[in-house]
Parts: sequence; structure tokens; C-alpha cells
Amino acid sequence: KSDWWTKCRDPEITTKWKAEIRAAVEAELAAAKAEEASKKSRKECMEYSSFQLRDEQLDYVFKELEWYAQKRQEQVDRGVVAPIEVGVEGTRRCDGLVSNELKERLQACVKRLEDVPAYLKDWHPGSNRQVLDLVHPSLYPLVAGRTFVTDKEAIPPLEFMKEGKVIQECPRPTGEGGATKDAQFYSKRFQWLPTDFDVTPEGKVKARSYINNLHPEEHREMYPVLQEILGEFFPMFEEVLGEMRVFETKKKRLKPDPYGWYGENPPEEEDFSDDDGWYDYFDNRIPEPAAIPEFTPPRDVAKYDLRAVGRERPLQVIVKLANIELTPDNPRYGGGSWHVEGMANENIVATGIYYYHAENVTESRLNFRIQVAEPDYEQSDKQGMWHMYRLFDGDAVVQHLDGIVTKQDRCIVFPNIYQHQVQPFELQDPTQPGSRKILVFFLVNPEEDHIVSTTFVPPQQADWYPIAEVLQAVEPRLPLELARMIVKLSEPKQELMQLEEAKRHRAELMKERKFFVKHTNDEVFARPFSLWSVTTLTAAAALTRELAEKSSLETALDIEKLVNWSMSLEEAEQHRGLLMKERNYFVTALSEDDFERSFSLTRALGLVRVASLKA
Repeated sequence: KSDWWTKCRDPEITTKWKAEIRAAVEAELAAAKAEEASKKSRKECMEYSSFQLRDEQLDYVFKELEWYAQKRQEQVDRGVVAPIEVGVEGTRRCDGLVSNELKERLQACVKRLEDVPAYLKDWHPGSNRQVLDLVHPSLYPLVAGRTFVTDKEAIPPLEFMKEGKVIQECPRPTGEGGATKDAQFYSKRFQWLPTDFDVTPEGKVKARSYINNLHPEEHREMYPVLQEILGEFFPMFEEVLGEMRVFETKKKRLKPDPYGWYGENPPEEEDFSDDDGWYDYFDNRIPEPAAIPEFTPPRDVAKYDLRAVGRERPLQVIVKLANIELTPDNPRYGGGSWHVEGMANENIVATGIYYYHAENVTESRLNFRIQVAEPDYEQSDKQGMWHMYRLFDGDAVVQHLDGIVTKQDRCIVFPNIYQHQVQPFELQDPTQPGSRKILVFFLVNPEEDHIVSTTFVPPQQADWYPIAEVLQAVEPRLPLELARMIVKLSEPKQELMQLEEAKRHRAELMKERKFFVKHTNDEVFARPFSLWSVTTLTAAAALTRELAEKSSLETALDIEKLVNWSMSLEEAEQHRGLLMKERNYFVTALSEDDFERSFSLTRALGLVRVASLKA
């Protein structure tokens, strides 16, 4: 909503907004009911678990909105031209953070990267020639067994292109207290290369060495532009990092009790005259609504001073520039996958994105979701879990946090504990081309040990080596043959990386990280919820132990075999069919009353699982 910070204080407008929210919720529920109608068990849940948006919920939300408006006004009162707003909780957004003058300088620099022959345009692999990489960290990354690393700072970088020793394995990242990070999130083969940025006593940001894939001489004028924009992002990064510090101590807004949400004294099985009455009650009971507390403004979080940290030691940032180009023949971008940025090697703590250009494209959003712990529940209470959490057996244990509209001139910063996903968009006018252009800063965790950076990795790009400059300097003074001998001697001692080889490494890196994304989705962010047992968590723990001493990404095929030993739903249903067939004989041998009173299939399955786990 435009001017939401003013309008949220107008009762007439907020009444209208509440009505719009109710209508939107009802439409969404109707669509969900239609979608779930084909799934019998979910349809049953829908029949006895209709959601109703309560006045107390809306009152809470709008009081929180007023608090956000107050925090925004405090910035305006301090003279802030472009106030920073909360997008999704834990994220920040800001419109107009970068001045028009600075944006125009950026666009002029980017034009030089864009204006290359068609055969030199680097379309991102698998993007259907829609994503144009201008500066991307997956090209010429740190490659174990190939990349040269120096013991001392390789500055100026172009003078050290023949220096260093090959590292045989990417350094293992360490966390708090020096503990090494889980092997399943670490690559032995590849690492994106950050640039070290110093903060001067005056608070200015300056790159210590080169930005990977951005030539420090040919694009010299672009470095101060990127440094200025990165400095503008600091307040947004500081707010996100400050909030991340207290993330684990945040209190839940609601605390539903799964063992008491049917009332203080719900009836027991023995309270019914027959089993039919008990089962009818059990299958149709609805939890009492959770109490909605009064909104309490959260505590102010201590500011994280990124500039102070940068004065003590360099801040490490990975830079990316990319365009999404749509044409009448290729008019729709299908969106991205759910992912976090990088792996443990890069140790990215937060991401900043500047949407500096959008032309002839529809609105898009950047959506977020977060891993959550399984809520407490009473075994088999499918209606309670559906009513309280909209969570059903087999659903992903993940909380969707909505998203932020990604419009021109907007800057967004979000923590890398969230997965994010770019939503689809398309051409507004399908007869004309359109594009969206972004500048991205991946901030390496400033609280932990540095990772290998361009300060210690001389440029690997073979076409950066200044042979032509050497030839031009010596040829006029010496015979041609002697000049060429000098040039030959001045070539790097080790062979530099040609573009073709760099693209092969990129393909391998992307394949490895595609497996990493799938692994983190399956085992962390989107692991299935089970109403019946702890099988999922047990399997994940066992898999983690198996992988403790090896890289899950380097040995992808081995890991796939490890994953495959766990039981799929299809296999479990086959076993259930055999079990039920076997027990059918037992059931028919008893009277119906005895069977219904003494045997529950659900409990029996639970006992079988417990016994098998103990075995």
C-alpha cells in the first residue's frame, strides 16, 4: 500500500483494509478447499476444521503495523531521506537508497559489460538464454587442484598472475569456537572468491584487490561506483545482522498447547457408551482457538556497527551483476528455486540486492521461507494439527514468510538463514522486449574467520594476462625475435585458465550445488512432517553421522545411495498392504467387538516402528 505509514493511522482506511484481508483469506481458503478435495484425508480435515479470521488477530496485526510506522517516522525525524522498512520479518527494504546520480554512473559502467559481441555474452547455463551473467562468482572460482594461492597479499593483482601454489582442497570453514562445519554443507572442490573491502577512518569503503570477473584496469571506473553503493547498503546490513543476533531468543507470538487445546477436561474413551460414539467424537473434535495476546513492541536491538568491524579487518563481499532479458519470442521468466546462497565454504550471512532497472516487465516478488522445528503434537491428532498449523502428515516442516515486491530502485537485504525464491514475471507488452537488472552483494560472516579471497588468489583469467603490454614495451627497442623471447619468459610459470576450462568448472560447480540445494531442501527446509513416528528425524540423524567425515557434495553418487536406503512413502504403503493382509486373518479369527476394543491399527503400527527401532 502506498503511504501505508500514514494511512494505517486512519480508522476509516484500516476498516477497509481489514475487509480486503478477510475477502482475500476467504478466497484463498476456498481455493485451498477445492485443491484439497481430491485428497480424501485432507478433505476430512477440511470438513471439521474451517478457518475463521478473528477480530483479535486483525487487531494484533494492525497494532504491529502502527509500530512499524512509528519506527519509520523516527528515521524521517532524524533526517533520513530513504527510510529503511521491514519487508518480511528479519529482512529490510528501502526505496531510493541509491541516488539517481550514482545509479546513472552504475548504468554507464554496466553498459560496457553489456556491449560485447553476441558470441561473448555469457548466458547463465540452464536459463533458456534469459539470464545474462555480467559478473558471476561461479566463473573462475577457487578450484581445488587448479587455483594458485599466495602466502602474501597478491597486490597489485595483475603483477602476481604467475605466483602462488596450487591448493589441493578447499579450506574447511570453521564456525564459533573454531569448530569445523558439517561436511554435508561443504565442498572440497569449489569456493566463490570474495573481495576484501577495507573501511577507511572516514568511513569510506575501498576494495583491497580485484572483484572476481571484473577487470581491475579495463573497468577501473566501476570500482568506486560499486564501493559507494556497498557503503550505502551498510545501514540495511547492520539492521539485519543486529536482528540475527537475537533471532534465537525471540518469543513465539502464540503458544498453543496440543495436550490442552480441546479444553481442560476433554472426554475420554470410557466416557462413551460404545466405541462408535468415541470414534465419532475423536474424528470430529475441533481445538479451541488459541488466545491472541496484546501486541507488545519488541525490544530495540543493539546496532551492529559494520563500519567499526571493517576498520579492524577487511569485510569480505562477493559481487554479482546479472540481467534477466525477455523477448517476444521468450516472454516469461519462470522463477527460481528455493535456496540459500552459497555453501559453508562461502559462509554468507546476508544478501543485499539492488534492483536498479526494470523495463516492460510485470511485478515480481522475492519470497522467503524458513526451517522450523516440528511442533509438539498428540499422536494421531491430524485434525488438531491441521486446524492449528495447516500441517498434515507428509507436509514440509517449513514456514512460508510471504515476500517482497522487487521493483525498480528498491534495495533488499535478507539473512541467509532464510531460503528465498524469485517469483515468475513476464513482459507487460508482449510485442516489445523487457529486462530487469540487479546488483548483488553477498556478505561473508564478519564474525568468523576469513575465507580465501582475491587478496591471495591472483587472477586466473588467461585473457587478463598483459602479454600485449609487455610486447608493446620491448618490441620497438629490440629485434622482433628477441622481443618474443622476452615475452615468452614473462609468461606465467603456470598455465592460466582459459574461458572454456572455466566454464567446465562452472558446470561442475553448478551440478554440485544443485545436489546441495536438493539435499538441504529434503533434509533441512522441506523435510516431511510425520504424525506417527520420529522416522524422518532418525533417518536424517543417521545420514548426518554417515557423512560426518566426507563431503556430501564431492561424493554425490555415494550419498544418493545412502539416501535411498530410507523408506519412501510408496514403499511404506506396500509394506502396509502386506501387513494388513497378514493381519486380516487374525482379525477374522476374533469377534468384531473384541477386535475393536483391544486392537488399533494405528497403535499397532506405532509399536511395530518402536520395536524395529530398538532392534
